[in-house]
Amino acid sequence: MPERTPSIASVPEPMRPDPHGPWGRDTGPSGDGERNAPRGSRPDVHTRIAWDTEIARLAHAQHGVVSTAQLLAAGLTTRAIGTRVRRGQLHRIHRGVYAVGHRLLSPRGWWMAAVLAGGDGSLLSHRAAAALWGLIDGSPYVVDVVTLRREPTAKTVRAHRVRSIPPDDRAVRAGIACTSVARTLLDLATVVSTQALDRALRRAEDRRLFDRIAIEAVLRRGWRGSVALRSAVYSFAAEHAERVALKRELERRFRELLRRHRFVLPVTNVAVDTPWGTYVVDTLWPDVRAVIEVDGWDSHQDRESFRRDHARGAELGAAGYHFTRLTWQQVVDEEAKTVEMLRRLIPSLDGRTPVPRHPLPGRAGVGPGVGGAGPASASSGR
Repeated sequence: MPERTPSIASVPEPMRPDPHGPWGRDTGPSGDGERNAPRGSRPDVHTRIAWDTEIARLAHAQHGVVSTAQLLAAGLTTRAIGTRVRRGQLHRIHRGVYAVGHRLLSPRGWWMAAVLAGGDGSLLSHRAAAALWGLIDGSPYVVDVVTLRREPTAKTVRAHRVRSIPPDDRAVRAGIACTSVARTLLDLATVVSTQALDRALRRAEDRRLFDRIAIEAVLRRGWRGSVALRSAVYSFAAEHAERVALKRELERRFRELLRRHRFVLPVTNVAVDTPWGTYVVDTLWPDVRAVIEVDGWDSHQDRESFRRDHARGAELGAAGYHFTRLTWQQVVDEEAKTVEMLRRLIPSLDGRTPVPRHPLPGRAGVGPGVGGAGPASASSGR
């Protein structure tokens, strides 16, 4: 039989693209899909204000980034999100993650964006987590995250997909979900050298983050990195025990010196706040803002400890404290000279006040400085 030619009426008309885009009619320069939406579905001005207020709140709490899931949970529609993207209020960072207002994020903003891209339960890990805890310097270009559900499709995010994350491995720092210090050190042991891992352990101890029990619990799992971390921890612990014993003996002798020469006894092992961080100092005389630390012969046994201690002294000095560091030789072998110096820094029980420090020639109001203290610290000791 001859083929039947279909009639024009029976041929379906091809789908035509919507000239107004997926977000509704777009007639103005702003592309305001909300304003030009059908009247029944158009949000009123109070709703839009409430949405923008919630976006600002989330961005403030999350270092400038938000996720699509959070925006939908806050009541925004996909149309409202698209409108804000076209207006430049939201800038896509990763799939489902936006920067609010601009793309100039801080390192913590990029770390938070990577965690949000990983989905619920994701944690910042490896080098990025170590930088967040202050165990290493810098900000890695590729951000590592431990994720349970999906792998973020982003060139700057490296996902480590796992079946489960032990509760003890979870922590939050600066509002960012991250691995605990112990788990971070374990992950770090798989990607850095032995020297870098040793520096990270020293940083953890200096910041009062070193928890031997938690680290031992992580090591018992036998995961990758356990061998390197166990070796570094044992070496560090043996060396640390020797330093602690020496420091305690030096602190005991320094306290005897203070009693013998009738100085006012200080507050010991107290936290001191500065604009750049909080430090636990050996001794503090709050009334005259004097800080004295005693160190053994090996306190600066590497470049990292030297840099850390000098930065600590500089920051305390800039914050207005008279910062002084005494060695074993000064406390034990040069007692008379040290006592004379202390009389210029701290009060005594007989009512004697510290000797005022005279300004340097040509720099009125600035004392010669212990630890670099400025005018405020010079007046506080009088």
